[in-house]
Amino acid sequence: MPYVTAGRVFHLMSALTLACALVGAACGGGATSSGSNGGGGGSGAGAEGGDAGSASAGSTSSGAGAMAGVGGGATEAEAGAPADASSAASPDASPDDASTASSTAGAGGATDAGKTSDAGVTNDGAPPSADGLHVVAYLPNYSGSYATWAKKLSFQKMTHLNLAFALATSTNQWDMGASDANVKAIVDAAHAAGVKVLPSLGGGGGDQSVLARYNDANSVGPLVDNLDAFVAAHGFDGVDIDIESPENLGAKYSTFVAMVVAKMHPEGKLVTAAVAQYLQDSMSDATLHAFDFVNVMIYSSLADTMKQGTYYVSTKKVPKNLVVLGAGFFGDSGDNEYSYAEILKADPTAWSKDTATVSGATVHYEGMATMKQIADVSKGFGGIMMWEMSEDTTDAHSLWKVIQGEL
Repeated sequence: MPYVTAGRVFHLMSALTLACALVGAACGGGATSSGSNGGGGGSGAGAEGGDAGSASAGSTSSGAGAMAGVGGGATEAEAGAPADASSAASPDASPDDASTASSTAGAGGATDAGKTSDAGVTNDGAPPSADGLHVVAYLPNYSGSYATWAKKLSFQKMTHLNLAFALATSTNQWDMGASDANVKAIVDAAHAAGVKVLPSLGGGGGDQSVLARYNDANSVGPLVDNLDAFVAAHGFDGVDIDIESPENLGAKYSTFVAMVVAKMHPEGKLVTAAVAQYLQDSMSDATLHAFDFVNVMIYSSLADTMKQGTYYVSTKKVPKNLVVLGAGFFGDSGDNEYSYAEILKADPTAWSKDTATVSGATVHYEGMATMKQIADVSKGFGGIMMWEMSEDTTDAHSLWKVIQGEL
């Protein structure tokens, strides 16, 4: 999700190599830019070894091999914001695409029809209701085992947990990059707290494994069928689609999205997407409006967050309550990315501002006061999305605690 920076090239190349191995094909470089969801971020406080960069011990679901997410993260924040430890926020957006005709209601017309069960499945086959504030947290499969996170992650105020990332294999199967037991642990814990769980498909760099399959006319059907089985096997509440390669968001992407929606919505499952303004010219508005809600990948400043939120509402005509604003738990120096926990370790006062010095470099990020403002603004939109939970700290300066306090 975050930007790919020079300091994350190793993670990007390693992940792309693994993705290529999964799909059994040479991968072209997907475009990454401001507002990208990836993996390989700095280790956050409390991150533990486990599934880091590979599957945990035990069988992986629907496909062999596990893979770390890719990318880096960059934020530019307004320095000097007054400190406030009481709240924080983070949104996430969804991608749109080219010319498929889909009869399902989504970001442009989600319906409230049907009663929704605790697992998010409607009883009459209608799409899940989009009512209420969305508080979406991304959790990667490379920063400690999901079983460990199931025991320590605070689900208070959270509505959706997106597991990053599920990748496609060369046989059109899906791999969560973690053992079935670990996935079950986090899904069960989230469901017990009333939180919906979605696998995020692709991610910055990892999306190469997915787009290689949907660009093949002979593979897209089996890919979607196997995705349906993958979701059912793990008790997921839908899927989050995170494709960040502009040149691969055209008609074939639209066909893929329409087929996923056609599978998921009759089962009462969600279909959301991670989106960013730099991607939207490559996507059809019809596809953008097919999603139940979108997570906007912007992690730089309050002003930029509001600008992109307004773009989706005013220019792209996505209902305001379906536009989820992004918030970053990381910072960027221009050459490298640092987790918020790493920034605080380098400068214990970093929580009170949006700029700090780490290893001699000036790093921009969203501190506690800015995070509080973003969380507050998100209440006028569809909610907030956080990239990502393992990069936060767990002490009194936690950005997640700021968001929880504000919502």
